[in-house]
Order: sequence, then structure tokens, then C-alpha cells
Amino acid sequence: MQLYKELNIIEDKKLYNTINLFSLVVLIVAAGIVVMAQLIMFGEFHLSFTISNYLWIIGIFLVSLPIHELFHGIFFRYFSKSGKKVKYGFSKGMLYASNPGEVYTKRQFVIIILAPFILNSTLFLLLSMSGLESTVLWSVFVLHTAGCAGDFWYIYEIIKNPAITHCEDTPVGVKFFVEN
Repeated sequence: MQLYKELNIIEDKKLYNTINLFSLVVLIVAAGIVVMAQLIMFGEFHLSFTISNYLWIIGIFLVSLPIHELFHGIFFRYFSKSGKKVKYGFSKGMLYASNPGEVYTKRQFVIIILAPFILNSTLFLLLSMSGLESTVLWSVFVLHTAGCAGDFWYIYEIIKNPAITHCEDTPVGVKFFVEN
């Protein structure tokens, strides 16, 4: 294997800013999807922002963040060949799960990266069936989706170069590899 590209989202200010800008784009697109979904499902768009709803949004969103990282960690561990301990932390306003030095196949890494978005979105859908105000869950879904911008950026990099065969998690980002 040969190193194709290394992303350092912690120390590379340009990349960090690009991903933050991308997060705003994802927020707008996700909000648009939510509006369209409400119009299709209910024939109208309705939001109800009360103090109670704001508190629920903040609470569920804050709880969803470590759950998101826990899902990354579960899949890092599941696909790990070395059995190294997954590390969790907080840096530059971001929670993270990391398994530095572990090399994964592209397929495994895509699963590791997308699992939290898919599983948390499923949890939000299940919560919506509990009778919680839909404004709360739509809002949390949009915020969580925007928070997945770094994960989506990794997927973008993988799609951009289909020759990538393996990915290595690093303490500051990821390394992408291609065959020699």
C-alpha cells in the first residue's frame, strides 16, 4: 500500500474551516429535506418552538453527541484486527472516537464513518413514534446531520478517489491508501 492522502482536521486550519463551512451547507440541505418531508407526509410545514421544545432539542442533541462517538467506537473495535483500545476525547469543539494506527479496508471505514449517522437517525425516528413533538426530532435530526459534516467529508474523499483501498485512523484525522 502507498499513502495517497492524509487529512489532519485538527491542525490544518484551512481544512477545519472548509469542513465547518460544509457543515453549514449540510445544515441548510438537511433543513430543506425536513421541510420537503413534512410537506409530502403532512401536506403542510409546521414548527412549534416552545421553551419546552428548546430544552428537549438541546437535551437530546447533547445526549446524541457521545452516542454518535460511541457508535464510531463500537465499529472501530468490531473491525479492529489488533484489538487496540478505542480512544475518546474532545478537541477544537469536537468530540471524537479514535483508533490510531489501525488500518481498515475502505468498506470497513465507510461503515465506521456512516454508522453513527444511520443509527442516530434511526433512534430519532423511533423517538418520534413515542409522541415527542415532531419539531424537536426534526430539529435534532438537522443539527446532528450538520454535525456529521466531518464524517461526510471523509466519504467525499473516498468517493473522489475510488482507487483508495484502505484507511488508517490517526489522532488528528485519517490517512488514505492506494495499492502500489
